[in-house]
Amino acid sequence: MCRHGRAGRVCLEDHRLFLVEWHALSAGVGKFCMVPGLRRRRRSIPVCVQPDGDEDGPHGSLAIVLTPSSTRLALRCRIYIKGPTGEFVQWDEIRHVQEGLPGQSFAHGPDVYWGHDPPASLGIFGLSHAELLRSEWVEDDTLTVKFELEVRPWGEPESEPLRPSVEISGSTICQDTQTLFQQGKWSDILFMVQGEVIQAHSQILCARSEVFSKQLTGGMQESVSKVIVVEDCDVATFRAFLQFLYTDRLPDVQELMPEGGNETESESQQQLRIQALLAVSHKYQVKRLQLWCEAKLSEDIDASHVCGILCQAHLLHAKHLENACLSFIKDHAGQVLTLPDYVELVKKWPQIGLKVHLFSVGVLDTEALASHDAC
Repeated sequence: MCRHGRAGRVCLEDHRLFLVEWHALSAGVGKFCMVPGLRRRRRSIPVCVQPDGDEDGPHGSLAIVLTPSSTRLALRCRIYIKGPTGEFVQWDEIRHVQEGLPGQSFAHGPDVYWGHDPPASLGIFGLSHAELLRSEWVEDDTLTVKFELEVRPWGEPESEPLRPSVEISGSTICQDTQTLFQQGKWSDILFMVQGEVIQAHSQILCARSEVFSKQLTGGMQESVSKVIVVEDCDVATFRAFLQFLYTDRLPDVQELMPEGGNETESESQQQLRIQALLAVSHKYQVKRLQLWCEAKLSEDIDASHVCGILCQAHLLHAKHLENACLSFIKDHAGQVLTLPDYVELVKKWPQIGLKVHLFSVGVLDTEALASHDAC
């Protein structure tokens, strides 16, 4: 769209690439060749190639042709020739063309002329047809030409309000809600976690967790006192949990570490922190975070931790994590089934031993869970 002042002129910008095969257009063989070009509102603007440059009427080597029509056009034209390096070089300057009266043909090109008044330079870059064939502009008997046309209908411009371009920035809702949580402005809920106070906002808690919604709006003590005591979670894990509620951004494992903690803690310690986050996300029924925890724990199951992880998965009904543990035990049965931890696990939770057995003999996980539920 081209705009001038407060009015807009409807323009069509178009780029066309033509391969002119000169062995088929040798001088003295053909008069001219018409190549389909730009189409504007069902009207074609073809390109005319004239090797001899001596056709009756307008003379010239290369031109665009406006054939008879009931509509008139105005256009701006640039013509480029492809050089030996692959770059296109502009032939002559920009041309502004206004079509003549309706019903008349009109040809335009840098060396197009009528009658006996030729321009100062004839031919492409001033070369005759024979010189052009021997020049660096023709490769494998082919001249590559690019046309750039800007076309608009004849007549008064179509008025249209000028709309300045506006760059729209990206979303900031995650940063804004995280700042709201960190600064605690306008908070109306207090969490007491290991003697530390964490401020929060009941509207966000209720919107993100059905458990919080019932706890804060269902007539329970917390709905009156506006204080929630958390005794089964450490401060760092609970902060990471709340930050997810505010931003929906999945945490980094490092964010689960307490302040001043060792950044090079072992994988075993990191697993324990993810397990703690899994427990709190299950407690408050935050499914997306729970599934993330299951996926992270499933990535690093080993013999020394599989029994503890399987026990938690069983108690929390974490199906994906439970299947991952059962699959690991099946593949490493000789290593796991003799562990004291496993013996203690199945002694305390016989249902887990049943699941391990059914899974190891090829019963599908869903059938194993159904067997457990029936017990």
